[in-house]
Amino acid sequence: MQTSAKENISHRAYVKKHLKTYDLVLRHGIGIMWGCSSQRVLQFYNRHVSSNHLDVGVGSGYFVDRCEFPTEQPRLYLMDSNPDPLVFAAERLQRYRPTCLTTNILEPIDFPDEPFQSIALCNMLHCLPGDMWAQEKVLRHLRELLVDGGVLFGSTVLNVGVDHNWLGRRFLDRFNERGVLDNLQDSRSDLEGVLNANFARSDVKLVGRTALFAAYK
Repeated sequence: MQTSAKENISHRAYVKKHLKTYDLVLRHGIGIMWGCSSQRVLQFYNRHVSSNHLDVGVGSGYFVDRCEFPTEQPRLYLMDSNPDPLVFAAERLQRYRPTCLTTNILEPIDFPDEPFQSIALCNMLHCLPGDMWAQEKVLRHLRELLVDGGVLFGSTVLNVGVDHNWLGRRFLDRFNERGVLDNLQDSRSDLEGVLNANFARSDVKLVGRTALFAAYK
């Protein structure tokens, strides 16, 4: 599986030694920087997660670990192009016996198994290369893994049309310069356009500088 230089930089931000501190960033950092607390994201996650679920771009597994599944033993898959977060999150979530998939979502996904009722993309889109329309193919690829009526949901930090505070602007610019983020062109209107072009219906809510979105196949 080939990855670009920018993808490799993003991968290095999620190696094991950084994943150990990623929970602190989620618990204390994103609310201050991006205006949407981890608790708010978790509430959104709980409203959409199902017992047949795929989490894409798992990070440390923070939200999957804390979410309220409808059943005690959900069918849970974890997907990432970087094996480090998969290993880290799978160990944390071993009570669910998750299946891990090392997959490049920028390419069509060969997945012969049963589709999912819910797919989560939390804090993922703002890491992908290009603007929202360049990322449309990712949503298209993941849509094929949903059952009819299934939901793809998540959160992403925007830049266009939002007012970042001093700290958020400083970190956003720095992370974009380093290649960890690629969201300087991301706007709510483009996100809504991409979702509406690929799903039967969708909803985008802006909380601070973060978009919470849900799209139904």
